[in-house]
Amino acid sequence: MIKKVLFLFVAVGCLGPPVWAAGVEEDAAAATDGCAERYQALVAKEREAQQAFYAVYREAKTDEERQKAMASRPSPDAMAPDFLALAKECPGTKTATDSLAWILMRSRQGDAREESIRLLRKKYLKSEHLAAVIPALSRSGGKSSEALMRAALKKSPHRDVRWTACFYLAQSLKSDLRSLRYMKTLEGEQRDSWAKAVGEEQVARLEKLDPAKQAQKIETLFARVVEEFGDVDGGRRTLGEAAT
Repeated sequence: MIKKVLFLFVAVGCLGPPVWAAGVEEDAAAATDGCAERYQALVAKEREAQQAFYAVYREAKTDEERQKAMASRPSPDAMAPDFLALAKECPGTKTATDSLAWILMRSRQGDAREESIRLLRKKYLKSEHLAAVIPALSRSGGKSSEALMRAALKKSPHRDVRWTACFYLAQSLKSDLRSLRYMKTLEGEQRDSWAKAVGEEQVARLEKLDPAKQAQKIETLFARVVEEFGDVDGGRRTLGEAAT
């Protein structure tokens, strides 16, 4: 089983991103209310702002001009409240979960991230749409993200949500273990700089991890993916086939 699980780490990498990354269709009611159009308008607005920034940055000739351009770089954090507001105004729709996934993927600071996780746990734990958010949730890291994935694995009535939660929870724990090992190689100013980048809260969380226990949790979760969700279509093959 250990060899199978280790193989799964590599083989399952062929799985493409969930449908939210490519965009999803709205149900008729949401489309009538204009939720989908509003989401696409927000995405376009943020994309255009980023494109305008890069155009200015590419034209910069001196370090001073480049520093000035960087100072005006638009931050996704500034738009996170708009996506959160849209999620609240379109409850129960794929627009809502797309909006929350956008926040988790793009925003790095501010209250919108934690509020998005709270909203997902309160309103969407039993929703089939949660499967589309979990990959973004796993990349966001943190105690609250892990707790939501565990809750989805345990309580969701939808198999797609459960296997997605199981797989991406394992990936998230694996990422934490990798970060812990890297952190232990750093010293002095280099470690201080890294800690500042990831945040003291994340550093404190990583320091509490037991590497051996963390590795066992990862192996157990991937084994569960194979045993309970081995027939899931991963594109070229099922998860079970990928592990044999």
